[in-house]
Amino acid sequence: VDLRHIEQNERISMGTNGDLFFSYALSNDSRPDYCCVAAFSSIRTIVQKTAMSVKVEKFKPGNYSVEALPVRAPSLLLPSGVQSQKVLMKGEDLELECFPGGLPTPAIT
Repeated sequence: VDLRHIEQNERISMGTNGDLFFSYALSNDSRPDYCCVAAFSSIRTIVQKTAMSVKVEKFKPGNYSVEALPVRAPSLLLPSGVQSQKVLMKGEDLELECFPGGLPTPAIT
């Protein structure tokens, strides 16, 4: 198995729950073996989830006119099970995750 760490950048982000988000996918993102591996060094244990295959289809220029280049409007990608409302007690911290989607990748400010 060719395990490689997925580098996060303006296009690829990881949620606090381990979900991987692609703002937009490229051909070289195709892999038959994306998986999550968690290492617990204190108990010398490694846990691995079932691998997932991702295949990115190549852009076919004939499908778009010159006026309609493959551009995607900005959007927010949401982790599974995310809540749109959260009640906090005074003094409690709130962590907000923001994963931009779109082509080109929008900037978070």
